[in-house]
Formats: sequence, structure tokens, C-alpha cells
Amino acid sequence: MIWCAGWELAAAVSNAGGLGLLGAGGHNGRDQTTTLCLIPMVRKAISIPLIAAGGIGDGRAMLAVMNLGADGAQVGSRFVASIESSAHEHFKKAVVDSQEGDLHAGELEIGQIAGNIETVLPAGAIVQEFITDFNAALTAQSTFLL
Repeated sequence: MIWCAGWELAAAVSNAGGLGLLGAGGHNGRDQTTTLCLIPMVRKAISIPLIAAGGIGDGRAMLAVMNLGADGAQVGSRFVASIESSAHEHFKKAVVDSQEGDLHAGELEIGQIAGNIETVLPAGAIVQEFITDFNAALTAQSTFLL
């Protein structure tokens, strides 16, 4: 997987024979293009697998990026506040205590989902939350489209 923060680099990787892309968004690159804007642009530019990343904090966001053309989602910041994470307990607390806009805790980056993490949980519980949110959003989407 190659990390790309823009559609032009994604197209170059695809054209050079790359096997897959981790479509950026969490670290927006020089153009500051966010995930929800970047994924459709990258999808148009490539034919290889695309994994969305950046700001994906629950199953609803995972469904959203897949609706925009991603083949899957990479979740980073949400798992920092898991019991299994090797992050220091003070950092986990900073993540849980953060509010929207608190991208940095001192010199450490919390992530774009700051303010959306309420507690430190086991990784399995986080995955289960993702599945529940994803399925609820998928059901709501299906109902809306009828």
C-alpha cells in the first residue's frame, strides 16, 4: 500500500503498477484536501484498490467513504484509546478528554476525530461499535433510498 495525499500522486502510483492505495485525508498534504473530498477524486483517477483514511471514527464514517468509492477504511486514532494500545495512559486520557478542534495534545497529534472518543475500550468493543454503527447507517441509507 502506498500513502497518497492527492489524486495526482494516486494516479501516478496506479499508472506505475501500484497494487493498492491508502487514500490520505488524515494528513491532508499540501493542498489540505480532506478525506470526503479526496476519495471521489482518487477513485476517478485509479483502478486499483483504495483504502480511505483520515477522520474515520465510527461505522457511519466507514460507510460514507465506501459510498464515495473506497474499497475499505483504515482506522487509526480511534484505536489509540483502546486497552490494547501501547500508547501511554496519559496520551489515551488526552485523546478521551479532547474536544473538536483539539488536533494536538502538546506535541502529539490526537487525530481528526478528537472529541468523538468518549472512553478507553477494548479493541474488540471498538470493532463491535463500528459494525453496529455501519449496519445502522446502512439500514438508514437503504430506507432513505426507497
